[in-house]
Amino acid sequence: MERVVVNRSFTLRKTFTSDGVAADPSGTPTVAVVRRSDGATVTTGSVTDEPEAGTWSITVAAGANTMLDTLDVTWTATVGGHAQTYRDVVEVAGGFVFTLAELKGIKLERGATLGDRFSTAELTAMRTTVEDALERELGFALVPRYAREVVDVDRVNGYVFQPAYPYVSAIRSLTVDGVLMTGTVLQGNGYAYLPGRYSASQAVVIAYEHGLAAPEPEARQNALLLAKTWLQSGPVDDRTTQVSSPDTGLTAVLSVPGRGGSIWGVPSVDSWVQRRTLKVGIA
Repeated sequence: MERVVVNRSFTLRKTFTSDGVAADPSGTPTVAVVRRSDGATVTTGSVTDEPEAGTWSITVAAGANTMLDTLDVTWTATVGGHAQTYRDVVEVAGGFVFTLAELKGIKLERGATLGDRFSTAELTAMRTTVEDALERELGFALVPRYAREVVDVDRVNGYVFQPAYPYVSAIRSLTVDGVLMTGTVLQGNGYAYLPGRYSASQAVVIAYEHGLAAPEPEARQNALLLAKTWLQSGPVDDRTTQVSSPDTGLTAVLSVPGRGGSIWGVPSVDSWVQRRTLKVGIA
């Protein structure tokens, strides 16, 4: 899944393939970008033929990208003599935990940087991986995000319930059996207030915005460290739990994911997550 920032323009690229090889479509492909929250079309604008084989792109203007949401992208083209449909998902978030420039600028040995070693696409993918991993362990989003949740009515206490994600900043919509509830949905302390009582047979769906307004400095620092660690391939096998020096006879015990309370084997990141997490155990 690709991520973009709200109120900024962005470009989507699609490489069409035939039998695993990049291939130009017959004619001009089309693309539709639709918001999942309300089904509104963000753009069906013109596409651009890129220099790379089989690759086309479309740019969405900042003025069309004005709310946190999930976008469904549908490309259609005739490739290899057959009509084809390709579907992608784009998340519109309130920001990133760190910028690509910050990640590219991390210094390595002999004056090199991560930007010298890895492509922009590789670094972008790693940023998404790190954000997902941290937020999964923390139990909350580090930047503003959009969520759509089907409510388990069994966990509604009267007409009050707490959405799956904390730090709720806005409730965008609430429907009961497909009927939009208006003027009666409030929020406070992360709780949502449903206008009435419901049975387990009714479908309650809530769409809302959640997450921190901006990532904390420690979040940025630890996210960058985790990204650097995962990008670099060290000299020690992933299965190694300790290393010994033949010169000194000393043995060092390594921090290994899943052992001794370690999450990822990066002590400072593990420690920060354990201190900051909002996840609770199941009794």
